[in-house]
Amino acid sequence: MKLFKSWDMMHNDLSLLNISFSMLTIFPGDILYVPVHKWYYVSPKDLASYINIQVDFFEQDFSSDFTQALIHYKEFLSKQSKHLSCNNTKISFKDILEIDFNDDLAVLNLRIPKKNERPEDITLVTGNKMPVLGLGTAFLEDKTKDAIKYALEVGYRLFDLAYGYPGSEVGFANAISESSVSRDKVFVVTKLHPMFLGYNETLHAIELSLKNLNTSYINLYLIHSVVCDDLFLKCSKEPNGTWKETWRAMEQAKREGKLRDIGVSNFNTTMLSELIDWAVEPVSVVQNWFDPFHTDRPLRKLCAQHNIRYMGYSTLGSRWQFANILDYNPVLESDIISSVSAHYDYVPTHVVLRWAIHNNVTVIPRSATPNHIAQNFRTLDLVLHPADIQALDELGIWMDELLGEDDEDYN
Repeated sequence: MKLFKSWDMMHNDLSLLNISFSMLTIFPGDILYVPVHKWYYVSPKDLASYINIQVDFFEQDFSSDFTQALIHYKEFLSKQSKHLSCNNTKISFKDILEIDFNDDLAVLNLRIPKKNERPEDITLVTGNKMPVLGLGTAFLEDKTKDAIKYALEVGYRLFDLAYGYPGSEVGFANAISESSVSRDKVFVVTKLHPMFLGYNETLHAIELSLKNLNTSYINLYLIHSVVCDDLFLKCSKEPNGTWKETWRAMEQAKREGKLRDIGVSNFNTTMLSELIDWAVEPVSVVQNWFDPFHTDRPLRKLCAQHNIRYMGYSTLGSRWQFANILDYNPVLESDIISSVSAHYDYVPTHVVLRWAIHNNVTVIPRSATPNHIAQNFRTLDLVLHPADIQALDELGIWMDELLGEDDEDYN
């Protein structure tokens, strides 16, 4: 099913499908009731994020399972009354739908829209609080400041930065200085570039980040990687020190109050196990690649055993193409994920992010587009059915078996 680009296209396509439709105009203050599972197209006068959110789903193709579900649902609707009455409050919702809610099979694919409580901030091993969703800033460069300013207005309070992301630390400093949100209400994550590996080099790097951020402390400081690369983490020469020397420097900066929590990124289980046994200050967070098809299960299990919070990047699947593993994004093109999202008034990206949060993963989706930033934040208003969580869980197991991955291949 495609997103209709104009009323004429919609008129023609619906006529071919033999589906009845109507057109109306609403004005500010009007209330429009649209039952769940009704298809509708809205042409706003001005930019309206809420409307865009509602129609984003139609950008996804329907799977065969969902198409079959629509056929059954159409048959169900054909048996219902053509009139809607709001006067009789004694008729139960169960009686109207004629569905036995005690029959698990009958209600498995029925989701009742409701306002959910947003997940609370999690408590790190140090006792400090951290939000479960934040804004990633990789690749944003000169768009970082505006993206963070808008995210602050929307309600974001966690920002994932790095010395290796051009302009991210300074962009945050400029954004927060122009915002009504105070610094103490925001959780800042930034990372050590591997060119600064070593004790004295790390202490110097921390001072550089503090200056860039225009702050006296960093909420969470991570070792970005133990190796250089050809993208964010280029090095003109090999680092002088080791990640262990860097960790000792981070522990010292933490004791001095410059860092509130410390952790690592792009570590495997062998490296993390060694760090856990060797560290004096606790490891608060590990940030690794995580999505429905790459779930990093062995390392997440190790984190859970030691009260280490797992933070996932590339949760919407971009790394599969970015790392040249696949020529497409399996997350955004998954029929299963699209089918699950069809049960809710949300798009597939919401479902993926909320699934990750259900699995005790903090997510940091990246975007410079105001509409996408706002949409991603709506993830917090969603709660998934246990059957849907399980359906997405099984994607990672399937991919591991398909690729023959073990833990050392993960990072």
